[in-house]
Amino acid sequence: MVYKNGILRIHPSVLERYEDDECMDITVSTVPLRGSRNSFLDSPAYLKCGVCGKRNVKLIHHTAGATFDGTVEVKEVQCLDCECFTLYFWSDRM
Repeated sequence: MVYKNGILRIHPSVLERYEDDECMDITVSTVPLRGSRNSFLDSPAYLKCGVCGKRNVKLIHHTAGATFDGTVEVKEVQCLDCECFTLYFWSDRM
């Protein structure tokens, strides 16, 4: 995943995992900047499914990185109700 000029670009290899399941939706949700980077890392309680809106999600993957124009934190969650995936990201550029 690359965050560049205000756009979260999802690398094709990330999406390859979901190609086989036609009923699965992938929603990319931006997280409102509420506090510092640490609050995003330490408080997953606000994460919810971007498709059905329920908060019954589990964290699948969390990555952090630096780009040429800032720091990016990405969390991937899966809904335990509808099984859809949501990608949340926080950046110090937001």
